[in-house]
Amino acid sequence: MLDYQLIIASFAFFVSIFSVAISVKALRTQKQHFKKSVKPILKFGLKDYSNFMCVRMKNVGFGPLLIKTFKATNLTNGDTAKSIYQLMPDCPSGISWNDYWDFNTPEPTTLAANEEIPLIELVITPENISEKDFQMKVRKVLKNVEVEVSFTDLYDQLSRKSRIFDFFGRPESDLQAIKKN
Repeated sequence: MLDYQLIIASFAFFVSIFSVAISVKALRTQKQHFKKSVKPILKFGLKDYSNFMCVRMKNVGFGPLLIKTFKATNLTNGDTAKSIYQLMPDCPSGISWNDYWDFNTPEPTTLAANEEIPLIELVITPENISEKDFQMKVRKVLKNVEVEVSFTDLYDQLSRKSRIFDFFGRPESDLQAIKKN
């Protein structure tokens, strides 16, 4: 005849081992959840209107984003720079950039959750022919620019994001229609 106390003790031992395994699994899942809940997500915002154009970089995640490297490349001629601004054509007299960001600083740039920075921004008067011509030159350069960004999160995990701004490329007929307006 079996000793019932031994059976109950063995059963209790296996249940406790099983409970510890479930707790370890739950702890790992919770740790993954915490990491993901503060993960930064990098997004590029592109706008191109008849009087306004810009490229913005935004952290749409929930945790801070620490930019380690930023590289802008003109795919047409292979030029690289630490800002989009450095790849742009020179402004004609009387025209200037409204805003731009330069990553030539020794300290890394940090974007808080839901924060954005303008990489380049131009506002023009559509009636001004020289401003409109400059905007067309900027579009022709921007459509061949690729940006590569490497960044880390709170847990120092490295991520990379790149984007080609071909959004600014338009068929020649559309450019002429915009130029006339």
